[in-house]
Amino acid sequence: MRNSPSRDDSLLVSGKHGEVDQAIQSQLATASLVLEDPVGGPVAGRQYFTNEEFWQSVLDDRLRSRAIVYLRGFTVMEWFPRSPGLFHTHAAWQSRTSSERMRLRLTDEQQRQYESLGGEDPIIRTVDGKRAMLAGGIGCLRLRDKRTEAGDLWFMSASASSVAHEGIPIGLPNNVYDRLIDQLAEEGAVVGDLIGRLTFVPRALTGTYSHYSNVPMLYLLVEEFRRTGEALQNTPKASAAVVFESQTQASAQSPYAAAYVDFTPGSRGNLARRQEWLVRYVEDLHDGTIVTDFDEQMSRFPNAIFALEKVSAGRLDRTELSTLADRWGSSVTSLFIDTLIIQQSRLEVQKARIGELVLGDRFQNIGSGATIINRSLISNALNRVVTTAGNDAAEALKVVTEHVQQSGNTEAAENLEGLLEEVERDQPRRSRMSAFWDAIIKALPSVAQLGEASAKIVELIAQH
Repeated sequence: MRNSPSRDDSLLVSGKHGEVDQAIQSQLATASLVLEDPVGGPVAGRQYFTNEEFWQSVLDDRLRSRAIVYLRGFTVMEWFPRSPGLFHTHAAWQSRTSSERMRLRLTDEQQRQYESLGGEDPIIRTVDGKRAMLAGGIGCLRLRDKRTEAGDLWFMSASASSVAHEGIPIGLPNNVYDRLIDQLAEEGAVVGDLIGRLTFVPRALTGTYSHYSNVPMLYLLVEEFRRTGEALQNTPKASAAVVFESQTQASAQSPYAAAYVDFTPGSRGNLARRQEWLVRYVEDLHDGTIVTDFDEQMSRFPNAIFALEKVSAGRLDRTELSTLADRWGSSVTSLFIDTLIIQQSRLEVQKARIGELVLGDRFQNIGSGATIINRSLISNALNRVVTTAGNDAAEALKVVTEHVQQSGNTEAAENLEGLLEEVERDQPRRSRMSAFWDAIIKALPSVAQLGEASAKIVELIAQH
């Protein structure tokens, strides 16, 4: 295990308000989960019964990449730790302890609102107290499935304490996810034993997003889940955090602050009510505007600059970032913006490469009647589209390519090759792209029924 970068590696903000930096960097770090560290090989397995045992092994450098890990009697939840492992460091404990002194006084009416919206913690913290709790490892995210080199994975948490942000990040393949999701969606958690291999995310592509020391970025790639039949011993718990721009908190250091709420996950839980209190805390108490969110599966704050959906899809906008920099002052530099955009492009190219490999694997098993298109042509076209039109357009092109391949329609395949070759050009010609697309539709009308994928291709052609 290699040493993690220190907080000095961050390019976003100065140390004056590094805790807010942590919240935003955690948002960005999720984009790197699609990658896998090739270093390491299979080693003897270890079993764990508590979160503390597992993270102590990680922090003491006793767990290696590809290690087989058994988690006994852990609670699986949809919510992924915002800062995996940070909760179990001494610095995080100190930060959480210090927050207890930072109490916010509410009016009687505000106190009634807090309690009516599910608030249970007797300590209601100030913005500084909330920030200290985030630095203490509080906060979770709910993510969509990610296409990785290990296949499509759902990133969640497994926790012996039934608290998501204290737990272990896990990646569930579809066959395991499908068995658990109904209970997760309703009850918020499932108890069982997990078996998997430890996977480290490459530091080469996550250094810009690193924001705390001595805890490597990792997850457990789950190979098997066994229900134990045990009932939940504790009510499952997660926490949702946001960063917001505040008028009342504005200062020479930063106009930004962070906040969070605890909640019980699942349809039987209370996230909707707790989110309402979070919004009131930000907007009513601090005249704030939210700039990050915590849920990629449901658009809760669609106007947030660092919304998870934008981060995942590679759609962070330079203009929005520049506006943020203008308001944030010298703490956000042009170097940060340039580096972030470059980093995003590198990740999108890697995602396209992974997608092309997965697509190629699918093509190997589509039957003797299929028409095969040159894989290098597909790869080159996807890489070009990712850098010029974004990940959504590349995904649409993959959907269309797979559909044509599976159809076995030679005429459609020949015209698709022509379209891919045109897309790959430095200056694609709209008339040629349009002609190839029309010919594909004529030869294989079902392509026009691919919904959003077809619409994205039409948009791609119109851009040239």
